[in-house]
Amino acid sequence: MDKWDLSDRIDSREVSTPRLATHLLQSGPVDGTPVLFVHGNGASSVFFEETLVAIPPGYRGLAPDLRGFGRSEPRPVDATRGLRDLSDDLYDLMGALGYANPRKVHLVGWSLGGGVAMQYAIDYPEEVASLTLSCLSHTSIRYGRHQGHDRHALLAGLRGIGRRPGQSGFRSLPRARSRRRSQRP
Repeated sequence: MDKWDLSDRIDSREVSTPRLATHLLQSGPVDGTPVLFVHGNGASSVFFEETLVAIPPGYRGLAPDLRGFGRSEPRPVDATRGLRDLSDDLYDLMGALGYANPRKVHLVGWSLGGGVAMQYAIDYPEEVASLTLSCLSHTSIRYGRHQGHDRHALLAGLRGIGRRPGQSGFRSLPRARSRRRSQRP
């Protein structure tokens, strides 16, 4: 494997799970609070290099390459499972790294990674401390609709993630306003 020109504060390694071999960039103390960064389509873990270098003390930055991206094993995704295949890959990766309850993970998903992070949070809510989504791709939003969910149902499934005792859940989304203009005679 050739060497990428990465900061000396980032480690690059391969982690094997029963599902696949995953390439991982990591930074921060091993016993730090885990923050899992999930990249978008057409990208890889290297997208988060600057973020991993700047991770605050006490946090462990983890940026895997999703299957078929970067240096992870190029296994096909089961189209009948969609994002669940990728979510399950991440769950097995976190287990292999020893980040399981009660050490909850902070999820950060960018673009397609946002959809994967949402699926992870829905499938494994007890494993998630918080969920941050950036530039969520339209396919991630449409995925939920194809699975029989609307955006309110998706958020309801995430209710309570990252809450502290005494805090209320997510605020409800405002109703979409019609952009259609009234018909003029």
